[in-house]
Amino acid sequence: MQWEKFCAHNHTHLAPASAARLYSSIRQFFKWLDESKNRPEFLKIEFPKTKKRSRLPKVLSYDEIHEVLSREVEILDALEFLYATGMRISELCQLKWADIDLEQNIVKVLGKGRKERIIPFSKLLAERLKKRERISEFVFPSPKDEKKALSPRQFRRWLLKHRLSIGFNKSIHPHLIRHSIATHLLDEGADLRFIQELLGHASLSTTQKYLKVSKQRLLEVYDRFHPRA
Repeated sequence: MQWEKFCAHNHTHLAPASAARLYSSIRQFFKWLDESKNRPEFLKIEFPKTKKRSRLPKVLSYDEIHEVLSREVEILDALEFLYATGMRISELCQLKWADIDLEQNIVKVLGKGRKERIIPFSKLLAERLKKRERISEFVFPSPKDEKKALSPRQFRRWLLKHRLSIGFNKSIHPHLIRHSIATHLLDEGADLRFIQELLGHASLSTTQKYLKVSKQRLLEVYDRFHPRA
């Protein structure tokens, strides 16, 4: 009975993801009791099912992206690259000049599972890259050692500094920019399979979450601007 009360309390007071983590820890403890203390009865206890809420990715609007990219700062080339290609920050930091073709405006990316993909990028980004000084084999080298790649942690520190300098009131992280370009491409009619390939998703279901965001944005715009909404 106490176990049922405990589970009912968790269901009321904890988010599904938090409850799932708690039950996982308890299962590990019960397993330890069985193996170390010879208490197999705990393994018979049934755990309630927890269903994680499906959270839609947060995105920046077109105007917000423009605001973030409108200031000429040291980090701007990297931000333009993230928004132009939808790359992960880990992929961007390891990017080498040898991976970029400035004639065809494409970049070769080695993603998760060492899966290679080819991503096109804009003429605007190409022009910026042509003006960029090549001081390392890495496009974005470490400020401490040009022979090493920029670390994602250092990039995030620069991004925070940039956000504060322009007075941007939203929290920004590299994956937020990745979410934003995926949603903006959908808003403009891009094919879901193209976005899957662009982002390097192994499963189309992972990409489909952006479709929900795009539909939600459509409804918000309709409710805001339609005269009879």
